[in-house]
Amino acid sequence: MTIQTVAPTVKALYSVINKLAKVENVTRTTLAALAKDICALHLHDSPSKHDVGVVNRLLQVLTKANQKCAIKFFTTMLPYRFDDESMTFGKLKLKESVQTTHYLRMAEFLHDPEADFWSWVEENIQFEQKPVNYLGNVSKAVAKAIEKEGDKAAVIRAVLEGGLTVDELLAVMDSLTEPERKAA
Repeated sequence: MTIQTVAPTVKALYSVINKLAKVENVTRTTLAALAKDICALHLHDSPSKHDVGVVNRLLQVLTKANQKCAIKFFTTMLPYRFDDESMTFGKLKLKESVQTTHYLRMAEFLHDPEADFWSWVEENIQFEQKPVNYLGNVSKAVAKAIEKEGDKAAVIRAVLEGGLTVDELLAVMDSLTEPERKAA
C-alpha cells in the first residue's frame, strides 16, 4: 500500500477489505486441500518415497498462527520427528508400531468426508486467551497522556469521563493517604 495524502473513500477501504477476505479464503481452502493431499501421499506411498520437505516448505510460507496449527496437525498425522529448534520435520520415527499409529490416524482423517484441516484444528487445539491487564493498560495510558498532554487535570477529567465518579476518586485518594495519617 502507498501512503496517500488524500483520505481514501469508504468504498475504497471496503474494496481492499474484500480483496483481503478473498486472499484469506484462498489460504484456508488451499491449506485444507494441502493437508489432505500430504496425508494421502504419505498414506499411499512407501516411506522411502515420502518427501517431508514438502511439509517443511509449507511451514516456511505460513503465518505464525497457521504454522502453529500445521505443526500440531502434522506431528499428529505424520510419522516424522519434529525439531523444535529448526522448526522442521526430519527423520522417520523408527518404531513400526508408532508409524502404524500415524498411518491409522491419517486413514481415519482421510476417510471422514467431513474432516479437513480446519475441523481438525477446531477439535484438537485449544487456543489460550491471554488475560488482559486492564489496570496496567490504564496506568500506561494515563502516563502516556500526561507525557504527551502535560495537563494532569485534563487527564483526570478524561479518567472521570471514562466512568469513574468524583466520590470514587476521592475514596481512593483517602485510602491511599490513610496509612500516612495512621503513622502520624
